[in-house]
Amino acid sequence: MDWARTADGLAELLGGAWFIAAEASELAWDHRAGVEEWWSGAAGGVATVGLVVTSQDPETVVRIRREYERLSAEFVAGDGRLALPHLALLGSGRRP
Repeated sequence: MDWARTADGLAELLGGAWFIAAEASELAWDHRAGVEEWWSGAAGGVATVGLVVTSQDPETVVRIRREYERLSAEFVAGDGRLALPHLALLGSGRRP
């Protein structure tokens, strides 16, 4: 079953699963990481993106790195670290 990826949508989903007093809220935070620290995962072969990066020839890896730097620039905070916005839904309810 598909559902709206919002706090109201999650609360409705919980209510439809017979939870009572179902409610949900959004949690927002910035994940903080150094520019090099964040890049090291992909460059080190971590997850699917890492497999994609490490399977490329050296020239392509350089192009990927340049694009990473371009895209991540808007998230660099005053301290030089990345401030990557995250949002999660937290739901709760009770079973009768």
